[in-house]
Amino acid sequence: MNLEKAQKVYKSIFVISCIIFLGCYISLIFNENVWTDEAYTIRLIRKNTLTQIIAATADDVHPPLYYLMLKVFISIFGDSMITYKLFSIVPLILCYILAGTRIKRYWGNNTAILFIFFINAIPSLLEYVVQIRMYSWAMFWVTWAAVSAFGVYKERRISDHIQLIIAALGACYTHNYAMLSCVCIYAFLAIFMIKSPRQWSISGIVVALFYSPWLFILYQQTTNRIGNYWIEPVTVRTVISYVEYLFGSDIPYSPWMLGILCLMTLIQCLKSINMDRVKALSAICMFTVPVVIALIGIIVSIVVTPFFIARYLVPCVGLLALFLAIGYGGQKTDLKILLILFCCVMFVSAYKINYTKEYGSTRTQELLDYMNENMGENDYILYNYEIYGFIYQIYFDEERTIFLGNMDFSQDFDTLWFFDSCVTPWLDSQTLENYQLQKEFIGRMGIEQNEFSLYRITHK
Repeated sequence: MNLEKAQKVYKSIFVISCIIFLGCYISLIFNENVWTDEAYTIRLIRKNTLTQIIAATADDVHPPLYYLMLKVFISIFGDSMITYKLFSIVPLILCYILAGTRIKRYWGNNTAILFIFFINAIPSLLEYVVQIRMYSWAMFWVTWAAVSAFGVYKERRISDHIQLIIAALGACYTHNYAMLSCVCIYAFLAIFMIKSPRQWSISGIVVALFYSPWLFILYQQTTNRIGNYWIEPVTVRTVISYVEYLFGSDIPYSPWMLGILCLMTLIQCLKSINMDRVKALSAICMFTVPVVIALIGIIVSIVVTPFFIARYLVPCVGLLALFLAIGYGGQKTDLKILLILFCCVMFVSAYKINYTKEYGSTRTQELLDYMNENMGENDYILYNYEIYGFIYQIYFDEERTIFLGNMDFSQDFDTLWFFDSCVTPWLDSQTLENYQLQKEFIGRMGIEQNEFSLYRITHK
């Protein structure tokens, strides 16, 4: 096969693969399901201006960039659940573009194609690419930063430095563990360019200067949650769960298979150092970053306070995929075809699981359809699980969604639709009697994984 024909085959495989994967992701966003953190994101975007978002995130645990970008995106393309979820797919498209340009340039066609398949074969990414959270964007920023850092080392162009600055700042202002990933990337760059400190330190100084305003806020966010955070203490079991979660514990044996594949790739890279030192070391560095991030998270959680959970490794998924792609990019065609088939099996398995989660495992749409059909203009929604109040207000008119403890039963209404989560406060019979109300059980309903008994309350 001549070079021109081989290039055409490569482009065809690359484009078709990207389109198929992208189509599968898009097929997962046509639903109304959101979980607690996604509901927080939507509420934050809808109720706040850009400056208010910065202030609100300063009181939270994450940087503001993702929320600011989402706010702008929603203002352009419209406020809908599909639009919110579509925004999380954008960074995956950018990763595909990164593969077809920079990764192809530095590591070759085979690595670029394998990267596309490996990044889609890691099950945890499939879940977060369609969630209304910042993890897919954090993954893109970190991946772009790592590729740009390699460009700085290899070619030392001004454009590489600029891209590294943009990507690193994007990572730092998107997720704290993405920021730590960039610190690791700069550390490796400093080691490999120790004789040319000016080549990497200038961009590092620029990133540090632009990130420094947030450092004080980060310190406050951290100290405010020492000893007062929801994450459980680290145990041996939780450490194992990091690998299980990242590599898909819902898929039988997938953590073992992907874990063994990573180990084999690492051994392969170590063996090939003498033959292709730069390529092998770049792959090892990609693998080392998530390992270091996990170790930092574990140490901080043990010494200071629990601050690390499995999904905080998602920003490093792109690096793991690139590690595997570089490691096997130079192998025989038969092996690469076998790896692609393995990736396809992993993707299909993860896709089936996530399709069920998005469309089959919740009762959100059933509830929404029922309420849209039966709820009148002078009806109110009453709930007794206060923690989920902001989730209910995502789906229903906030002015007509009331916590039981704040309800004035003497006000004018036609029907109260009571979401009884079987927690306190209770809607006792005495209250119903005092206000001449009657309660009718409709059935078991729910939003996402939050189920409750639905009652219709009307005047006698």
